[in-house]
Amino acid sequence: MKKLNQVMIFLAVLMLLTVGQAFAYPIETDDSVYLLTSTTGAANGDFRVYEQNVAGIQFQTFCIEKNVHFTPNVTYRASIDATIMDTGETLHNGTKYLYWNFYQGTLSGFSGSKSDVTALQEAFWMLQGDMDVATNAFYTDATAEDHMNLGASYDVMVMNLWDVKGNAYQSQLVANAPVPEPATMVLLGSGLIGLALYRRRMKK
Repeated sequence: MKKLNQVMIFLAVLMLLTVGQAFAYPIETDDSVYLLTSTTGAANGDFRVYEQNVAGIQFQTFCIEKNVHFTPNVTYRASIDATIMDTGETLHNGTKYLYWNFYQGTLSGFSGSKSDVTALQEAFWMLQGDMDVATNAFYTDATAEDHMNLGASYDVMVMNLWDVKGNAYQSQLVANAPVPEPATMVLLGSGLIGLALYRRRMKK
């Protein structure tokens, strides 16, 4: 019986320790999504992505291509790909580095202001070759060798947008980043610990 209690406690602790360690894209290929404009009022970038029939914002994203557009608050079909549909190009490792850290809330020097959103969007365009290089702290940060090496290890992909007729629109950034496990895992783990402790007390 003592061994059973120990096993139950071990399993419960294991469940609790793994909470929050799962990785998943916030949307899947063929999901219907729509995008709203920036939360800061910036002309580009920081778009809010919503999945149709799902409450709440799924994630925030930036445009990859400067001269390809989409219409906000119109439903599109999304596909998650390694390449940009319009050019067939892959993401620069600096782009991956910047977006991953933006998504995680760990991007150095990013305050969330309108000017920072605009500068970050321009850095993505510079990195992808859609805009001439100018003085930009985010671009400089992203092109540091160690940061590009980190970017290569981050699972950042392209979210291509299509309309119901199959016409291609803008390509956006999406990350396969940590998401919380369902709360039921926490409840189950806590319940197992409680049950084991209760059985132990009853034996005494």
